Amino acid sequence: MPEMLSEVWRRSSNEDYTLLLRFTGLDYLNRQFLAPDRGFTRSALMRGYWSARPYTYKPAERQRITLRAQDGRMDFVEHLWQGRSWSAQRGATVIDSSTGNMAITRDLADCLRRIVFHDLLPESERFRISPEMVAFLQHGGNGFSGLDTKDPDSGPHAWDAGKDLFPEAVFYHKVGLISNEVIELAAVDDRARSGKAWVFCLRAGTGQEKVMVDLCRAVLTELKKTLP
Repeated sequence: MPEMLSEVWRRSSNEDYTLLLRFTGLDYLNRQFLAPDRGFTRSALMRGYWSARPYTYKPAERQRITLRAQDGRMDFVEHLWQGRSWSAQRGATVIDSSTGNMAITRDLADCLRRIVFHDLLPESERFRISPEMVAFLQHGGNGFSGLDTKDPDSGPHAWDAGKDLFPEAVFYHKVGLISNEVIELAAVDDRARSGKAWVFCLRAGTGQEKVMVDLCRAVLTELKKTLP
């Protein structure tokens, strides 16, 4: 599972994301994790992004995942989607209102804020995850990637646009492209040099990733002007 998460961060892996969706199931994921009390006010996942076996996830199929420990012990995860459209309930408007994946920009930005600045937040605002999990999500480890931008495979639009403007900053990001919708979710941590850090989420309905790079450049240029 750490490797699958790493591939999602490193290169926005559709097959690994879909396997993770298959592992958790729609009802558990939307009810237990993408829930309002965790800060996800209007977010839902209803589909995978890979159609070929064995990666594809078809919600109407009963799932049975076998877990094998190194000592030989085995456990099983079983689930079957109960037919509830979480995206329709939470107001999806893009691609498909019943089966589309959705999140408002506030939810995305707040999720990244909680991960990147976990140690600075009051306990009531933190995700209920261990320090080891936080460190892995931020930076990876053991050869795996985290959310900090180190690899051009991940389509790092904010990093491409701003690494010369903020040469000592740490960039965290997750890009997205589906149909003509391009997003960039990024945090720029320049505290080492300026004492400032920013989180932003940008969307462009152009289908062109270069437009997102230009948009990130414009935003980061304006942020640069606010520094003494």
